[in-house]
Amino acid sequence: MNQTEFDQVVKHRIVKIQNILTTKAGEYARHGDRLRNFKDIGTFTEDCPEKALLMQVVKHFNALKDFINEITVNEPHGCREYPYWDEKIGDVITFMILLEALILERLGNQDASKETQDQ
Repeated sequence: MNQTEFDQVVKHRIVKIQNILTTKAGEYARHGDRLRNFKDIGTFTEDCPEKALLMQVVKHFNALKDFINEITVNEPHGCREYPYWDEKIGDVITFMILLEALILERLGNQDASKETQDQ
């Protein structure tokens, strides 16, 4: 894959993630808290919201592991169609952003915007 093709992959993924995180906000942001579902699940399972989120990620990692195993067994073209990969990869990236938000909230939002400006 050349640099131009790779840049297109990056741009495409960023747009998709941004759309997911903004459009799903209405579905998941109950009581004005975008992270509420993870907090509720953590309460339900008697664990922290970060672990609740991690368990969701594990589900997607497990699916990706299965997809990769299919490649290994059925080389060279024995893998699932792209939409399956696209969904799972996108979900993992989205969850990592939500994890970052949970961590920043827990730490009191220790000037995340300053760090972005410094880079």
